[in-house]
This record gives sequence, structure tokens and C-alpha cells, in this order.
Amino acid sequence: PSSRTLTVSRDTIGGLPFTLNWAHSRVSGSLTNVVLPLTSPVWVNAETDVFPNGYRTSVQVDSATGTFELWLCDGVWTLRAPFVTGYDAPADSTFTVGESPDTARTLDLVYSGSVGIGGDDGLLPGDFTLHQNYPNPFNMNTRIQFSLEQPGDVTLEVFDLLGRNVTTLVGGQMPAGNHAINWNGRDSQGRDLASGVYFYRIQIGDRSYTRKLVLLK
Repeated sequence: PSSRTLTVSRDTIGGLPFTLNWAHSRVSGSLTNVVLPLTSPVWVNAETDVFPNGYRTSVQVDSATGTFELWLCDGVWTLRAPFVTGYDAPADSTFTVGESPDTARTLDLVYSGSVGIGGDDGLLPGDFTLHQNYPNPFNMNTRIQFSLEQPGDVTLEVFDLLGRNVTTLVGGQMPAGNHAINWNGRDSQGRDLASGVYFYRIQIGDRSYTRKLVLLK
């Protein structure tokens, strides 16, 4: 997906094979059923992990229009929708990019209003709780669940061992209920974080909870 420099060295008598993996497909789309403009930066992530030629790439969604555009090389790709405060993100999308040059496709990410994850009985949780992420340790994605017994201004952040904020997963008003956030182990700029121990903290008003998670690559 990004530019590369190819250097062929040593004796090439008899041929020295190499492969260039060009961007073959333009994937564009939009976040639908969300209120615009977006109040915080969100990123669409795509990855293909077929060894040894796996790639990861991401692009920031235009906050004013909710649109995005990715350029992908050939492979089987998984596109992950970003979390948007107050909404449930759609499921991951998997598709194959072939060798046809400049294959264009459109993929809209359809969101729904935030709903509970703890069952269909419609009961609100009785307390403010932050659950342990799963899986933990994790490699690419982990799920963080929390419960709110009343609506409020919620902040959910991830910190490194030095106490530095690496990303903010939630920042804004959320309704009462059970909620779940998927985190892909990247910072607020979409960059992969190093393996290690991190902490995630949720705060609403003067109440907060902190838990530990482990990222392994």
C-alpha cells in the first residue's frame, strides 16, 4: 500500500527472482447512520496476514463527510470499522483483491444505535463496571466491555507503563447499558504499538476503574 525501494545486489547471472506487490484496488466508502461531523478522529483499519507477505494499513475518516479511501494490494483483506461513540460498529468485512489493476469497490459501513450486549432482557446494569478485556494477552484485536447504570460523559483511555496516553477509545456521552469496544493495539495515529503491558482506564464523573492488558506480537 505504500511506496517501496527495490535494490537488486550481487551477481544476477541466471536470474534473481523478486516480486513487487502493487496497489491493485481502491476501496472507498463512508460511515453511515452516524451524526456528522465526527467529534473525534477515527481510523478505518485493513490487514492481511498471509505469511510472509502480510500487510497492515489504515486511513483516517474525514470527520466532516464520514468518507474514507484505501489503496490495497492483492490478498485477502479484513477491513475493521472504527468505534464511534454512541453507536455499535458493523462486523468486520473480508474480501479478496486480485491481480486486476485499479479494481475499484465501494464499501459503506452501516452503524446502529448503541445497544446492550448482555442479553435480550432489556434490563439495565445495576452498577458502573469495567470488565477484563478478552482475549488477554492479545495479538491483533481485543474486546473491552463496560457497564453504565446511568448515562454520562465517559472517557476510556489506554496508557503505557509510563502513564502516557496512547489512545482514547471513548470520549463523550454514552447511554446507560452494557457496551463493548474492540481495540486493535494501535495508538491514536493508527501506528502499531510495541509488545508489552498497557493499562486501560474508564472514567465517568469522579469514578474510574483501571485494568491491565498485555499486547503480544
